[in-house]
Amino acid sequence: MSFFTVTHNLDKAARAIQQAARRFPKSLAEGIAAWQREIERDLESSTQTWKHDVTFHVKTLVQGSHVIGTVGTYDRVFGFVDEGTGLWGPKRAKYPIRPKRPGGVLVFQAGYRAKTIPGRIRSVSGGSFGETVYSRGVMHPGIQPRHILATVLDVAKHKLPRFLSKHLNPRAWVRVRK
Repeated sequence: MSFFTVTHNLDKAARAIQQAARRFPKSLAEGIAAWQREIERDLESSTQTWKHDVTFHVKTLVQGSHVIGTVGTYDRVFGFVDEGTGLWGPKRAKYPIRPKRPGGVLVFQAGYRAKTIPGRIRSVSGGSFGETVYSRGVMHPGIQPRHILATVLDVAKHKLPRFLSKHLNPRAWVRVRK
């Protein structure tokens, strides 16, 4: 007959578990922060062709037993594009655009191709095209919401387990010494 014997030092195992428990909040915060950076990259790709620069803010905070992660922007233009304006905005009505100076005229091109697409995490080339138009004012219908934040979050929530498993993998943060 053949036998083998496995011997475990329970004190060492208990110390390793305690050490892992101390590292767990930091590892969780690191996983959330890595996930947030991915979200930030997706948001930046949705505005990369804009003439207007949008700054996104990422913050990870550990408060007691909670890890709080925020990603967003205070940019008004991004808010207009994300939430919509005019007929699609909160007022659900066209709005007037008038020249800055009384008696002046608006000058713009007749056509426009949007640089963002609802439900897509990217921006494309676009902008004004066509004949030049002169007007004393227009009633603008507004823009359809692009729901960029919701789209990015919908895609990102499926990536969260991958980020957490990478950072919460016990082999990554438990060190058992022989």
